[in-house]
Amino acid sequence: MEPLSILAAASSVAAGCVKAMMTLNDLQTRFKKANITIALISSKSALVAAWLSQLQRLCEDPYSYFVRNMANQPDLVAALDTSLTGCTMVYTYLNKELESLSGDINTGTSSPNVVKKFKMLWKQDTMSSILQQITHQETAISCLIQCVQM
Repeated sequence: MEPLSILAAASSVAAGCVKAMMTLNDLQTRFKKANITIALISSKSALVAAWLSQLQRLCEDPYSYFVRNMANQPDLVAALDTSLTGCTMVYTYLNKELESLSGDINTGTSSPNVVKKFKMLWKQDTMSSILQQITHQETAISCLIQCVQM
């Protein structure tokens, strides 16, 4: 994977992170006692976005130590590519779930109905699994960036 490809992939994943964070923030604002998982997914997504931003900065200069070092470590670059692909999949799935949830909540006509729908539609197991996947991806990206920098 070339630095330009990494930049494009990181930008795409970052856009998915931001979209998820905006939707999660909206849910938190609407439901003051929202499930802690919402806050945790949003927090972890902010960390992923920060690491992706760092990765983008490192790949911008084709003559940087990071880019030159990537050429000597194809196994780490392949792992980074796999992690970015995993992030893309996780955020695509998360955003799909959030769109479905948000759309269903927006059809509510009164506050109690909206809250009932939110509670009924919130899939704790699914969201906990997504949170775990995001955590793993964040850890992988941060470790891989640090390994390439060595």
